[in-house]
Amino acid sequence: MVDAAQCRPRAIQVLLITAVTITVMMNGHGQPLTQEQVSGSASPIYLSPASVRLIQQTLNRQGFDAGPVDGIWGELTRGAVQAYQRSHTLEPTGTPTVSFIAALGIAIINREPEQMRDVQDQQWVQEYTRGPGKPLYLSPARVRQTQKTLAELGHDPGEIDGIWGAATRMAAGNFQRTRGLEPTGMPTLDLLAALGLNVWSSPSHSDEQSWQWKQEAATGPGTVLRASPALVRRIQLMLAKDGFDPGEISGIWDSRTAKAARNYQRTHGLEPTGTLTTELLRLSGSALPTEIRK
Repeated sequence: MVDAAQCRPRAIQVLLITAVTITVMMNGHGQPLTQEQVSGSASPIYLSPASVRLIQQTLNRQGFDAGPVDGIWGELTRGAVQAYQRSHTLEPTGTPTVSFIAALGIAIINREPEQMRDVQDQQWVQEYTRGPGKPLYLSPARVRQTQKTLAELGHDPGEIDGIWGAATRMAAGNFQRTRGLEPTGMPTLDLLAALGLNVWSSPSHSDEQSWQWKQEAATGPGTVLRASPALVRRIQLMLAKDGFDPGEISGIWDSRTAKAARNYQRTHGLEPTGTLTTELLRLSGSALPTEIRK
């Protein structure tokens, strides 16, 4: 079993490296993309069932009853996460937000596949039947931080409410265009990096309370963190290079890419979710600074 106390919360920061390194949009042939060539939407980044089990195990050990360590984000797990979030001055979203994972102090993003299997109570090869994993979220407080930054830069996101609505999406898309990023309008890694936001560390007490976090449950679970089409193309190129045909290098996580990812995951000892999991990001080399790779 994994001793969560030995893990480093700063491992969550490795995702930021992905956003920083992908500042130039490239197509499958290595040529710059024009705005007209941008296709597809930003793809959700997932926690694998093994990562969910690690969260459940850690919560149970700390006295928050997450139920069975089964990799399923059910009501018991959601309730345990909310209880933990309230006790640590976080918005009680009940979802796996980046802020929650950082506060929990577990190294999910940078964990080796062998270590992930240490927390499995079932055979990992059967885990696909349990679904694609759980999307990784930004908390409403982090969304408000993004909205506030966009507004300060002259891109009106509408109300600073922690909800990624139409006005925020428009503002984000306009900002992305000004920085030469694909204008998805979504909370992608490259958008957050371009805005200079440090959303990976555990938030301070004042960060959360300054926006009346106790009332934030009414705004929902937060918003799903996503990978830009440029990052998806990078993953597709990796799959193709390793002999797993993702189809067109389009930046769209379609059924063919999911099948290729699933086969790649099986080959590399990962749960075959077919989704863009944090483990898949790590194996692609997209999100690893040298000092954390050890």
